[in-house]
Amino acid sequence: IGARAVPLEREAIAWCRLSPRGGAAWAIAKWATAAVMAIPLQLAASGAVFLGLRPAPAEMLRMVGVPLVALLLALAVGVWFGARFGDPAWTNPRAMMRLSGRLLAMPAFLAQGVLWVGGYLLPLVRGSGEFPLAAFGVAVALAAAILGISLRLAAKQIPRITLQE
Repeated sequence: IGARAVPLEREAIAWCRLSPRGGAAWAIAKWATAAVMAIPLQLAASGAVFLGLRPAPAEMLRMVGVPLVALLLALAVGVWFGARFGDPAWTNPRAMMRLSGRLLAMPAFLAQGVLWVGGYLLPLVRGSGEFPLAAFGVAVALAAAILGISLRLAAKQIPRITLQE
């Protein structure tokens, strides 16, 4: 969702150059828009899991919190990918990003997924039996830093998007 938020603008992205707000406001707005679309889906999935499994409250916090933080981070990285590799002249929704962006985005998101799942499962494998809340705090802080960097990179890239005719 995040990677498609910028190319979806098509030629309207040119207004970013005229806007007094600049690329940062556009990047944050694109991230927030993608979050508004994605978070209800994630919460609905979490609700279904809750209704089916009836986990303890602490475990439910982990079951909602970890995927929510991962989602917000993935959306920010996606906005940067969309700003960097998006094609405003796309003709097919599958081609909203240039080939180079599609080739780089898949390994980037797979690596992010492996790190999140691995980080979540590591305490279970080591025998502690649960994901510690302190580790969740570290993951949130790290995700917030990467989120900020991704949005900053997108903010720099958005005003540079050129329209090809």
